Amino acid sequence: MRPLHSSTLLLAALSAGTAQAEILFSCTTTQGKPLQIEIRGNDVHYRYGAANAPGLAFSQARSDIEHGACSSKGRRQDWLAMTTTNNDIYTITVESGAHPQATIEVHFYTDRPSNEAFLTCKADSIENRLSQLGSISSPCEE
Repeated sequence: MRPLHSSTLLLAALSAGTAQAEILFSCTTTQGKPLQIEIRGNDVHYRYGAANAPGLAFSQARSDIEHGACSSKGRRQDWLAMTTTNNDIYTITVESGAHPQATIEVHFYTDRPSNEAFLTCKADSIENRLSQLGSISSPCEE
């Protein structure tokens, strides 16, 4: 039997401690920037912009996010709300059905010239797996 080298043990320990990321939502906005929500372990990560240099990235414990879903007349709507340490709220709403669409609404808690911002995803770029969070479904408001 061959002895294990310390580098092998270190690699095994690092691999065991690294949670596999699962993409819950991704799209390209109408401004051409990628947006991605992923879950890694017990944290949900938000990233807007290029992976190597995001314009905004933050995470929140899975237990602290709000999410849900509704369905009505052949369409389904999933939503997710995350809050930054500044108490800014990022809400992602995704509609699937005949005309899929996704919008991101931001409500800034801090004083800024505009307290809201909106992003829209290109319809052909939407990948939605928010339902994997185990949302409670209800009828959509009309």
